[in-house]
Amino acid sequence: MIELVPMSSALVNDAAKLLSATWQEPHPTGCRAVVSDVAVAEQRVEAALANPSVAAVHNGRLIGYLAAPPPRPPGQAVAIKAAMHATEPRQRRDIYRRLYAQLAGDLTKIGGFTHTIAVNSSDRTTVDTWFELGFGIDQVRGVQPLRRSEGATKGSTGIHVREARADDLDEMTDLAIEVTRFHAESPMLRPALSDHGFTRGQFVTAMESVWSLVVVADLGYRLGGFFQVNPDSHFVDTATIGIAGVASGDRHQGVGTAIVDFALDWASTSGYRFCAVEWTSPNLTSDRFWRGRGFEPLQYKLTRRIDPRVAWAHSGISYDHIRPLDL
Repeated sequence: MIELVPMSSALVNDAAKLLSATWQEPHPTGCRAVVSDVAVAEQRVEAALANPSVAAVHNGRLIGYLAAPPPRPPGQAVAIKAAMHATEPRQRRDIYRRLYAQLAGDLTKIGGFTHTIAVNSSDRTTVDTWFELGFGIDQVRGVQPLRRSEGATKGSTGIHVREARADDLDEMTDLAIEVTRFHAESPMLRPALSDHGFTRGQFVTAMESVWSLVVVADLGYRLGGFFQVNPDSHFVDTATIGIAGVASGDRHQGVGTAIVDFALDWASTSGYRFCAVEWTSPNLTSDRFWRGRGFEPLQYKLTRRIDPRVAWAHSGISYDHIRPLDL
């Protein structure tokens, strides 16, 4: 019989073994998750214990766990990272369903109506299980192996790809906000909520960081695009392209290809073996572009959006006070 109990430090080592086993099989590209190393997995599981968590135990043996950080502030998404969950292969569907049922209701009580979870895209059982729980693919993290660099990348005619400077900040910020507005279009339909000061500050932080590189596509008279690249903390020997965008008027003009070629060349020269990037699945333009550039799905971020009216229209609601007297 499966018993659900609070996750505890006594279960960390066994949980780390389950997590490591989940990511043990290398991706077809050869890319490996850092948690495939049990020692690293143990550190990540230990950190996950700071969040509400539950464990599934069978005959005194751990067979699964799930941790879910509360929304901070209330109303924000509940983001379950890849290291915050794992089960043994047998009964995986049943175990995950029990674990999620234990935590989901409490999360909605504190304002967590959007739940996201990062999963191994190659693990079809896990992906299908979360589909059946009402989740769908929101973000795709793709990866490709890097070839040995052969020197500086030559950009398309009229496109100069270079490291960003302080005097690029205003244009980069405007471009980033333009990308946000683009994501409000169909079929993405994400609210175009932007803060100029916050976005600019993110660029400043990235440009000042020794771990990050911010690059722009300079067309001579204005910027046509930008991207940020930094080490990936989740996958071995991997550089990840973070925020990136191309001006609407410059799409299909070689700008995106030029900055991606630059990123791949930089990552290879810097000693990385893989390059990764994350894109929004319903973004038809990005999905076509990144897959066309050789990036293969490595991880999915699945999302479930719960009707917030359940906060008051819950299982204990009574309609007796509005029942017509003649019924």
